[in-house]
This record gives sequence, structure tokens and C-alpha cells, in this order.
Amino acid sequence: MNDQREVYTFGPGPCILPLSVLKKTQEQFVSFGQTGLSIAEISHRGPVYQEINQNAQDQIRKFLNVPQNYKILFTQGGATTMNSAVPFNLSEQNDTANYLVTGFWGKQSFEESQKFVKSHIVSPLPQVFNEIPEEIQFSKDAKFSYYVENETVDGVEFKTIPFSPDIPIVCDMTSSLGTRQVDIEKYGVIFASAQKNFGPAGVCIAIIREDLIGKHRKDCPQMLSFEENHKTKSALNTPPVINTYMVGLTAEYLNQTGGLEYYSQLALKRQKVINIQIKKSLYMMLLMVLMDFTKPRVHQIQYRSRTNIIFHLQKEELTNKFLEEAKQIGLVELKAHASTGGIRANIYNGMPDAGVNKLRDFIVEFQNKYQ
Repeated sequence: MNDQREVYTFGPGPCILPLSVLKKTQEQFVSFGQTGLSIAEISHRGPVYQEINQNAQDQIRKFLNVPQNYKILFTQGGATTMNSAVPFNLSEQNDTANYLVTGFWGKQSFEESQKFVKSHIVSPLPQVFNEIPEEIQFSKDAKFSYYVENETVDGVEFKTIPFSPDIPIVCDMTSSLGTRQVDIEKYGVIFASAQKNFGPAGVCIAIIREDLIGKHRKDCPQMLSFEENHKTKSALNTPPVINTYMVGLTAEYLNQTGGLEYYSQLALKRQKVINIQIKKSLYMMLLMVLMDFTKPRVHQIQYRSRTNIIFHLQKEELTNKFLEEAKQIGLVELKAHASTGGIRANIYNGMPDAGVNKLRDFIVEFQNKYQ
């Protein structure tokens, strides 16, 4: 985790990947194993890919401690496609589903779901996503309850499950899966696009309780069917072989370098490193990180994201200088989402400690230069 690089990307995804994973992929790209073929040329119908797929499943199951009665699928289209797949697999058109919206991606999920199910929003949408509602009114007749655990755009994260497990809980954990302990058995469906903590874009990891597979609607598109994807071992169409291979390598790396408990603690440690330094920089006007400032976007400390740290400087020109000077020393993709503005440091599992420390030191230097 201390590998030195010339450039560290703090982008929201694609994320920075472990150097050993990149090097291993490079070694295997031209000639994979004993096949004599590039990994880009391997058939997804043959035993070599089946071994790649199974290894990726096994490594994820080990890392996340996934029970045997949950199936691991690798779907395509990311979390965005899962927003459509979930209603098709867990409900009928006239059924009700609970949606708790606390940020940009949850809102997108809710809006998409309205095409396919009677979506019940359990708490009124605020003008600014800066907290998690204390009271929710959910429908007891709902077929499932849906939420996004960590909102990458808004920097809001759940630390507890907001719904009762009496109704199947569906959770988009795209930016949090692998950064904290999760009791898988409390969920019906968990999914996460790989490009945050598990590899390159192109694979979505879906963890589905087996009794929820095979309940899709008659009009469910084949590519969205959990059952079809399960029966074909995530190869209903030609899967992204290289991406699946890298997901397996990344999960194996995470297992070998400490496991989930280690990375849970690491996420908290890194959040603290950056937040403490920001707090020391009193010239910064923070919208989402510090509780010391009574600004409109400040939310409760217990709901701050551990992986997506968002802050603003006093003046827009300072923000532009910060981004440009950071880029000059190899700290890139720090610009926040257009809907919030400011600066966002996305710190996922693949980020070396050296990258976090370099960002911390740059904040100090920037403060000394412009205060």
C-alpha cells in the first residue's frame, strides 16, 4: 500500500488500482497462462474463462464473507442498469417499492424505478442532500426497500441499515462495498460497480439471495434477468473477460493484504488524515466536511462519507488554483461533481498511503502559500 507513483488519481471512478494488479494484468495480456493467447482473445465459453470467473467469485466471497445461500453474479451496464433490473426481478408493475433518497444517485434510481413499479419515497426530497432523515414512512406492502449506502456526489453515507429486514432490502454499495464490515444476510440484493474498489469499469458485482432468483416478470428483458445471468454463469452474452480477471486479481490482493477488517479500519484512518488537515486550514470554507461552520450543506458528522471527502475554498479562484497546482505535482481528478462544486478527494481501497499523505502535505503547502 506504500507504492510510490508519479500520479495519483482521486477520481470517483475509474479508481486507482493496486500496482501489483496492473503489473500482473500486463504480464498476462499478451499470453495468458499456458494458452498462448492474449486474455483479450480467450473464449468466454471455454474452461479458462470459467476458471477466471470462479476465482473472482471465490475471492469476493472470501473477502466479504458472503454466505453460501447468496449467489455472486457479474452483470453489465453498471449500477445504472441494476436500477431497472431490480424492479423487473422483485416486483410486478402494480406493486409498491420503498425508496429512500439521500443523494444524486439515489434520486436517479428512484426516477428510473417509476417506469417499472409504484415507487414510494419514504422521506421528502430536500433541496440539498446533506443529511440522512431521522424519520421515514415506509410502505409495509412494498416488495422491496431500496437505498444507496454511500452517495459519492454528495458525501453522505449510511452507517446503519435504515429499513426492516422483513421486506427484502436492496442496496447500491458501489462506492462503499469493501470498505466496511457488512452483514450480508440482512440484505436481499447488494450490487456495486467494480470501478470504485474492485477493478476497472465494465463489471457490476451483484450479490443476490438465492430465493430471490427466478421471480422476474414475464416481460423482463433477458439481459436484466437474475435467473438468466445465474444460469449462464454471468455469460448470457460475451462478458468482459479482462475486467472479470482484474476483479478477481483485485479481490485476491485485498484478501492477501489484510482482508475486510483491515480495509474497514484503513478507510476510517484515511478519512481522519485528510479531515484533520482540512480542519487545521482555517481559511477554507467547508460545506460538507466540518461541523464547525454553519453552512447550508453541512450534515451530521456521523453521516460523512469515509471515501468521498468534499470541501470548498473561500473563493472560486482559489479552487481553480488548488486543482491546477495539485495536477502539476501528480494529484489529479480532484474536481468535485458539477452539482456541488468545489473539491472532492475520492479515496478507495487501491489508493496507496503515499497518495493520501501527498494530498495532505499539499493542503498544508497550499495553505501556507495563499493564507
